[in-house]
Amino acid sequence: MAEAEAHYFAARAGRKADWSERTLAALVWGTALGVTATFLWLLSDIVAKGLGGISWAFLTDAVHNAGRDGGIGPVIVSSLLILAVCLAAAVPLGVATAVWLAELTRRTDRLSALVRRSLDVLAGVPSIVFGLFGNALFVVYLGLGYSIAAGGLTLACMVNRPEIPGGSIS
Repeated sequence: MAEAEAHYFAARAGRKADWSERTLAALVWGTALGVTATFLWLLSDIVAKGLGGISWAFLTDAVHNAGRDGGIGPVIVSSLLILAVCLAAAVPLGVATAVWLAELTRRTDRLSALVRRSLDVLAGVPSIVFGLFGNALFVVYLGLGYSIAAGGLTLACMVNRPEIPGGSIS
């Protein structure tokens, strides 16, 4: 494959690009610059209009009036705790799966093939399905309620699809 690519690019290096290639390249670069300019414009607008509303009280105070007033302190702490539960559950399981698949099994083994196929299938599952699964399993069936543990374990299921095991295998 590498020889074919090298031959293709070597053959193309000696000739000039025709008008369709130049037009397509200009279109791609123009689109990229347009998207970048739009992103920078939105970011500058958010910073210019929103920076004045950020204060230490906003970052540390509790929410009041059903989220219309107050700060975001407890929300930040809750998000960090959910992330900690997620990482505590997902990283050991994902790394152990990756080590098992890469070092302790053969590709022809039925169980490892099943696990690999399952990881591939889980990559295509939408996040909302994981959320519904987490709600059914952790909140309702296991009785954890709407808690940091239920949220973190649901997020761990989402993260532990192919990201941790698949990234560690290759």
